[in-house]
Amino acid sequence: KMFKTIAVAAGLGLCAYAGISVLIDGWARMYAHRARFSLDKIGDLSGKVAIVTGPTIGGLGYVSARELARHGAHVVLAGRNLSQGQQAVDMIKSEIGASSSVEFSQLDLADLKSV
Repeated sequence: KMFKTIAVAAGLGLCAYAGISVLIDGWARMYAHRARFSLDKIGDLSGKVAIVTGPTIGGLGYVSARELARHGAHVVLAGRNLSQGQQAVDMIKSEIGASSSVEFSQLDLADLKSV
């Protein structure tokens, strides 16, 4: 038997496709489904803490952090570049409100002293 899985995701999984190909007796059968996800399905995250790496504005980490904060989570953006991180915090607060709980913490995963 041979199994193959292909998954493509954007943002918080806004678009996901999974396909499983199984080889049985020399014949390949494809089983596929589309996972339906929307930001409306994210529940209340009040009281939860999310640590998100890669807060580059417009990137996956940024969008994830913004949506987690929009749903009430306390979000800690973690990255190497202090100015980019603070810029991302400012942008998120300007988009969803200054009262949102978002902060930046400098982190370099290649340097264990920073962890």
